[in-house]
Amino acid sequence: MKKYLKFAYKKLFSPAPYKGPIASWQMARTMSQGYDNPAILDSANRAMQKVVTQQAYAERDGTALTSPIYREGILLSLSKIARQLGRPVTVVDIGGALGTLYYQGVHWLGEEAIAQWLVVEQPAFAELGVKQYQNDKLSFSADLTSALNHAADVIILSSSLQYFEDPYQTFASIIAKRPQHIIYDRLPCSSTEQSQIMLQHARTQHYSSTYPVWLLSESRLHQQLSNQYKQVAQFQPLEDNIMLDTQQEIYFAGAFWLRHYE
Repeated sequence: MKKYLKFAYKKLFSPAPYKGPIASWQMARTMSQGYDNPAILDSANRAMQKVVTQQAYAERDGTALTSPIYREGILLSLSKIARQLGRPVTVVDIGGALGTLYYQGVHWLGEEAIAQWLVVEQPAFAELGVKQYQNDKLSFSADLTSALNHAADVIILSSSLQYFEDPYQTFASIIAKRPQHIIYDRLPCSSTEQSQIMLQHARTQHYSSTYPVWLLSESRLHQQLSNQYKQVAQFQPLEDNIMLDTQQEIYFAGAFWLRHYE
């Protein structure tokens, strides 16, 4: 099954090329198109409409998935959390688009396993989410600081931490809120463990764009977590590693962490 999922995933999503390194985040922003392309939000909206009307299993980067390609690591972790808590889970999902993971969670776990699911996104995504997709469990916000003040059982960062200007400070802010569980997934990490700013060239069926992005050091993330958290599981990525022209290899990290109890 996992081999099939990886094959199907690769047919739909080829890795986006990374170019760099770039000297500064400001320079990378100047060189990139960013997320302002309206086709990005429009394609995500059209794909999510198919999910809501049960014409597709899920949405990923503006593509409606008609095959059940789930983020198994995240969903299995959420299932474990719900069992251990003995009640529905409250989730803060940073970079969750228009509810991509929420709808996968509903399909995988059942709606009764979710208490509240708050997606933190860019203003345009959050505004559309509130207008078209918000319900009694799913909500949206563009304010990360406010979202982190929610009493969440788990904070999820799925392919999002690398797009913050200062990802390690953002991660430190999350850890400082002491959520019981932290899950990250699809984080591009450097085989050299050197953090570098790059340009990511994203091409899908519906749009193309360039973004500033960090290649992260997973060992540095582990150092930030190690005093308060222990790793429960490491995820097997669906994405293949990418070899850059510099012979530097990029791999995609995912893991589930549990906070130590005093």
